[in-house]
Amino acid sequence: MDSLLARAERLLDVDVDAAEGLFREVLSISKNEHRAERGLAIVWLIRADADKAIKRARKAIKKDKRNSEYHMLLANAYGMKAQRGGLNAMFYGGKYKKECELAIKYDPENVDAHFGLLYYYAYAPSIAGGGEKKAAEAVRAIASLDPFAGAIAEAFWAEQNEDDATAEAGFRAFIEAGEEHGEVTVASAHWRLGHVLEKAGRLPEAVIEWETAVSLDAEHERAREALARAAESREGTR
Repeated sequence: MDSLLARAERLLDVDVDAAEGLFREVLSISKNEHRAERGLAIVWLIRADADKAIKRARKAIKKDKRNSEYHMLLANAYGMKAQRGGLNAMFYGGKYKKECELAIKYDPENVDAHFGLLYYYAYAPSIAGGGEKKAAEAVRAIASLDPFAGAIAEAFWAEQNEDDATAEAGFRAFIEAGEEHGEVTVASAHWRLGHVLEKAGRLPEAVIEWETAVSLDAEHERAREALARAAESREGTR
């Protein structure tokens, strides 16, 4: 069982279909194997199928309720639904926040969960529980757990407050260090740095950052969207 799960984990980054097959094989042997449900939730997150990811993450949680990682998987699936906008965006945003809070309840040192709350507080309207004070508290919480992650949180918060110089310095430091924290990847740092440079009127430099983000993560949707937007802008000036 453990060897099958280990093989499936290794395949997630190179052959998601094969990984799915192995996770399903594990469940055919032991239907209560929550680690296989976790694996299938990741499979569907990779495929951007939020509904199926939600289903699998819920099953994993049902079998291991106090698992902080599983609650973050469910949070990410809800976040995917919320980012698609529409009438249900606030509904799924609330569910995202709740799962981040549960992830922290079961593991107060889960840095990804604290980042999740930071993003929620930064982007959600005050009527839905967002706000600068709560976001600043989340930044401090992250910094107390991990100074390096805290520096990235501070760079993100500086970006939101249009302190471009601090944000640029923070993202560049993160890229040079290259240490990743869950959703806070080197590719995402390049994308965010590009956003900062774009706001500063340095579009050619921003494009380089977005191209780098896509080269590191071909599925980085926001970097690809930024490149498409930049291409349209260049076409419009011709």
